[in-house]
Amino acid sequence: MPAYFLGIHLGTRGLRAVIVDELGQVCGTDERGYETENPAGGQTEQDPEQWTRAAGPAVAGAIRRANVSPADIAAASVSAQRHSLIACTRSGAPVRPAIVWPDVRAHTQALSLSSHIDTAQLTALTGLKPDPIHLLPKILWLRENEPQAFEQAEIFTTPGPFLLHYMTGEWFMDYSTASDTMLYDISQRTWSARMLDLAGIAGESLPALCSGADIAGKITGEFAHQSNLPQGIPVAAGGGYEQCAAMGSGVIGPGLCSDIIDVIEPVGACTDSTAPHTAHLLETHDTPHGGSRFLLNPGFDSISNYQWFRDNFARMEIEHTRNTFRTAFDLMNEQASAAPAGAGGVVFLPFLSGARAPEWNPQARGVFAGLSHNHTREHIIRAVLESAAYTLRDNVQALEDAGAPVHEIRVVGGVERNPITEEIRAHVTGKPVSRTNVPETGAYGAALFAAVASGHFATPEQAAQKWVRVTRVIDPDPDTHEIYTRMYQRYRLLYDRLKDDFHIFSEDAL
Repeated sequence: MPAYFLGIHLGTRGLRAVIVDELGQVCGTDERGYETENPAGGQTEQDPEQWTRAAGPAVAGAIRRANVSPADIAAASVSAQRHSLIACTRSGAPVRPAIVWPDVRAHTQALSLSSHIDTAQLTALTGLKPDPIHLLPKILWLRENEPQAFEQAEIFTTPGPFLLHYMTGEWFMDYSTASDTMLYDISQRTWSARMLDLAGIAGESLPALCSGADIAGKITGEFAHQSNLPQGIPVAAGGGYEQCAAMGSGVIGPGLCSDIIDVIEPVGACTDSTAPHTAHLLETHDTPHGGSRFLLNPGFDSISNYQWFRDNFARMEIEHTRNTFRTAFDLMNEQASAAPAGAGGVVFLPFLSGARAPEWNPQARGVFAGLSHNHTREHIIRAVLESAAYTLRDNVQALEDAGAPVHEIRVVGGVERNPITEEIRAHVTGKPVSRTNVPETGAYGAALFAAVASGHFATPEQAAQKWVRVTRVIDPDPDTHEIYTRMYQRYRLLYDRLKDDFHIFSEDAL
C-alpha cells in the first residue's frame, strides 16, 4: 500500500499543507490565510488560535485534492515562522497575542543585553546577535511591560512547537527553532542556564529539545477531528522555515546557498564548523536534526520592497490586471526587462525598514540615486529588483569569507517569480542560480522530515537526495557580471557615504 507524507508550513501570512508521495511528488496542497495586527508603531501581533483554526481545514483540503485516504498518511511534520513569541499556559491557551518576528518593540531590551553579557560572549554562547527579532528580548519586554501576562505564562514558545502541541498534546522544539531563541547554547545543543537566568524563566517553561526527525507525538484530539486524520499518526518535530526550506530545496551540504525570496530574503548555507561565526552579517544556527550548523542572515527587505513599489506607484498595473489571470508584478517584471542591466546607472538602497546587509544597521533608509531626465519607470523598477541582488551578493561574500564556499545559489519562493529575478541574481553574484521541482519548499521540507520519522528514509540528507530535482539553472554572463560589478561598487560606495548619516532622514528627526 502506498504511503504519503504530510508537511505543514505555518507562515506569517498563511498556513500551507502539502501531501507528498513516496517518490517526492506533491499530490495535493491547500492554504488558509489569516490576519496580522499592528497595535502600535513597530508592533506586529497575531492571534495564535488563527493558526490552529487554519490547520485542520488546510490539511483536510490538501488530502481531498490529493485524492488519497487519510489512513494512507504515514507521518506528518511542521515547518514554521521563527522568532515569534507565544506566551501560553501548559494546556496551550495563549495569555496574550503572539509577538510576531518583525516586531521591534524589544529594541531597548536587545540593546540592554550588553550590560549583562558581553556581545562577543553572547554570540559565542548563542550564535546570535542582540536584535529584537529574537525571543529573549521579547520575553524581557513582556516581563517589564506586561508582568501579569508574564506571570500567567507557563510556556514560552514559538509557532512550530505551539502547533505541534495542538496536533499532539506534547511540548517539543527542534534544534533549529531553539537556536533562534537566544536561550540556547549553540555549542552544547541544550538550553543555556545563563540565558534562562537572564530571561527570568526556568527550563520547564520551554519545550523539550529534540531532533526535527524525531517523533514529537501522535495526532490526537481536536486536530484529528478538524483534519479528518486518524488519531495515532506520528508527527515529527520538523523545524524553522528557513532550515526546512533549505532542506526541501536540497541545500544539505557545502557548496550550495539557500536564497529564500519572500517578504524578507533569508540567505544561508550549511557548514561543518562547530564554532559560532562572529562575522558582521551572519548568525550561527542549527539544522533541525542537528546534523550541521546553518550560517544564516535572517533576512533583508526583498518582496516587501517590490510590494511597496506596487502598492504606491503601480496602481495602473493593479487596475489593468484586476479580474485577469495576470498580476501587477507580471507587468512590472516586463517593464524591468525592457531596461538595461544596471538600470542605466540608477541605484536603489533597499533599506525601507533598516538593513541587515552590507551590515546590520536599523537606522538605514531607502534611497534612489543616479536619476536623470533620461531615466524612465522601467529603469526604476529594474533598480528595485537589482537592489535585492546586490544585498544577496553581500551575503554570498560573507558566507564564503566564513568558510562556506558558494558554488550555486538555490532560489526558493518569490511571489514576483519571473526569470528576470533569477537572471539578475546570477549576473550580479557571478554564481549559477537554480530552482527545483517544488517552488515553495517550507512545507515540502517538513514532509521530508515526516518521511524520515516514518522510516522511509534513514536521514534527511538521504531524503533530499532522492526527492529534490533541479529543473532550471541560470548561468551568469561574464559581460553582464562585469557591468553589475561596477554597479555593485557604486551601491556600496553610496551606502558607505550615507551609513553614518541615515539618522537625519528618520521621521523622529523631523
